[in-house]
Amino acid sequence: QHFDAPTKFTRWLFEQPRGSIPPSAVLVAGWRETKPCAMAIRAARSGEVHHLRPDARRPELQPASGVPSEAAVNVAVASMIIMLRNPEQKERVLSWADSEGNPMTSMDIKVACDSRSLQTLVARAYGLAEDNSISAAQSRFVMSL
Repeated sequence: QHFDAPTKFTRWLFEQPRGSIPPSAVLVAGWRETKPCAMAIRAARSGEVHHLRPDARRPELQPASGVPSEAAVNVAVASMIIMLRNPEQKERVLSWADSEGNPMTSMDIKVACDSRSLQTLVARAYGLAEDNSISAAQSRFVMSL
């Protein structure tokens, strides 16, 4: 599925079940879309939406199901990959992921510089070896911006 803006990704994410669920999607986002998407993931995990930009069309978050109060809330997104258009951004993006992105999302955000590294990272996100391809059923759970 492809979203043409982070707001559409956020709307989709807020419609998904959350709580004691198995995450099933891999989000591939460009550098410009990364922070709003990470903030949406944080909001879906925490239930706190006050730091998101106002959006009258954004649905209410689904209630967290089956989660004890101290347990982490899972969301539909299992992994996030930042796809760079400009390889010179790599150090800056890696620094952001380590210092802000990973703590914000509770994920190990990965960075891809080309289509080959993207393919490898998506395969790893699904627990596949590099030479295995993504099935049609799995590919419908790759979200992109």
